Amino acid sequence: KVTGKIRCSTDAPIAEQVAGYFGGGGHPYAAGFRTYDTSYDEVVRDLVQIIPKMLEEANEETTVN
Repeated sequence: KVTGKIRCSTDAPIAEQVAGYFGGGGHPYAAGFRTYDTSYDEVVRDLVQIIPKMLEEANEETTVN
């Protein structure tokens, strides 16, 4: 089992998106997840891949709005 707790700054409200990727949820600035079908190393690898993309998308949305 891998459990993640995510907290974000006001500049990057992507906690809910990150947790949702792993089947969890929460709020834009605080969220969490629990997964049973993957290893810690796999979760870290996925985080390294998805977070930059999510930050870029959040930055684009902020720039457009």
